[in-house]
Amino acid sequence: MFHLLIVDDEMYAVEGLKFGLNWSSHGFSEIYESYNVEMAKKVFQQTGIDLMICDIEMPKGNGLQLLEWVNEHYPETLTVFLTCHAEFSYAQKALQLGSINYLVKPVIFAELERIVLNVLETIRKEREASQAQQSYQKYYQLWETRKPLLIERFWQDLFGQRISGRPDFITSELAAYDLDLSTSFKVMPILISVEKWHKELSTRDEEVMEYALRNAAAELILGEMPGLVFQDRSGINFVLIYAEKEGGVPYQELKGSCETYIKACNNYFYCNVSCYIGKYVSISEVLNTYHELITMERNNINRSNIVMAHDDQKHDLHSLQGQLPDFFAWAELIEEDENEQLLLVVKNSVDKLKCDARANASSLQAYYQGFLQMIYYIFHKRGLSAPVLFEKDPIQLLTAPKTISQMEEWVHQIIAQVIGKFMSGASGETVIGRVKKYILDNVHEEITREQLAEYVHLNPGYLSRLFKKETGESLTDCILRERMEVARDMLLQSDIPVSQIATSLGYTHFSHFTRMFKRVYLMNPQDFRKKLIS
Repeated sequence: MFHLLIVDDEMYAVEGLKFGLNWSSHGFSEIYESYNVEMAKKVFQQTGIDLMICDIEMPKGNGLQLLEWVNEHYPETLTVFLTCHAEFSYAQKALQLGSINYLVKPVIFAELERIVLNVLETIRKEREASQAQQSYQKYYQLWETRKPLLIERFWQDLFGQRISGRPDFITSELAAYDLDLSTSFKVMPILISVEKWHKELSTRDEEVMEYALRNAAAELILGEMPGLVFQDRSGINFVLIYAEKEGGVPYQELKGSCETYIKACNNYFYCNVSCYIGKYVSISEVLNTYHELITMERNNINRSNIVMAHDDQKHDLHSLQGQLPDFFAWAELIEEDENEQLLLVVKNSVDKLKCDARANASSLQAYYQGFLQMIYYIFHKRGLSAPVLFEKDPIQLLTAPKTISQMEEWVHQIIAQVIGKFMSGASGETVIGRVKKYILDNVHEEITREQLAEYVHLNPGYLSRLFKKETGESLTDCILRERMEVARDMLLQSDIPVSQIATSLGYTHFSHFTRMFKRVYLMNPQDFRKKLIS
């Protein structure tokens, strides 16, 4: 229920407003009356007020002065102004102070009712945000007390390449972890990409909500099937489904479960997600599928809330997989500076392709795409942009060779350039550097994760994980911190009203700006300015 305060020095005006609308039908349980500024302040000190309808011109202090006081002491209250004069200067000042609307007397009650309905919608959204925060706290407590399971640690170490993917190493690691799995098991990985949050969340809140998303995935996708849901060391959420043979769960059934999960995330967890379904592979082969799913996610820059299957992009190359080398093993050799070993592996793979009677144009295209994915993987792992490193000759990177001999020459040229760039330290501008610069250059405007992702041509979920991994804070927290630092400097170095500072930083609601400032500096902006001045 809501509380209403009507402030007007004319008693008949107050009475008219009290009985002009059916306030109870709109959820108002209490209506308070005041005839001057001091009476209104006493009401605020005695009870909470959700909406104040206030005349501007009154004796003993006007409505604009009252709103400044309310903004300072009760910033959650929303205000609608009334006046007998439709002067622009009044309206401009009222809106600068955060008034949600401005009406000229005599009041047209149909217009007032429309404004009140808008106000109530704003209040309900803010209350929902508060309730959501309580839910976050509940999941946070669960998350804090939950200890990592050995099975999760094994997969984290395997995907993080802390343990080798060779079958003999995996067998020894399974024994060391005392896990009831064998190398003959088949595993189906499903990558869950969180693409957009519909509410402003701190880094901690994002982690708590992702924990809730994993719980929901365990219920809606994994269900009664053997397997687990976990987050790898890069912050990517995965569902792993175990099977004793390759058949496993039919794809259409998995797709239906993922679609149900996506709808639940949209409706109950305030986010957009997509699911990338892999294929059943042995434990020793799952690392390649893991990297392929990450590449699928990274390359998806314009679709959201979708289910994509590994075979959707690989069906025409499926028969060629036996002809392709393990490109991610090549990546390890590049990163470990094993250049001689790398060149030997490249030569052997090209010789194998030359001797393979099945090799054709499709084989060459698959080889090219696999190698290109590996190059982009190395760059993004280092937080770099591949096109920047090849800015002098971008065609060289993106033009597919048409013969095996051309492929061999092209691969050697690209590897030489990559090694040369890394050894010389000429890394160019990083993705994270470009994102930070964009935030600083646009701090006075509303910035979304989707804008940033589009700017650097990456998937939003992938960019968020990369940014957090490199900086230790979420994109949301970084944007908020930069904006609040500007607000802090303006508070300290000028006498600009707080409401104008909020407007200059793109905040349309003063109360929202106050909450965000308090989140960073643990006090509202008015108290912050007073404390430092004193």
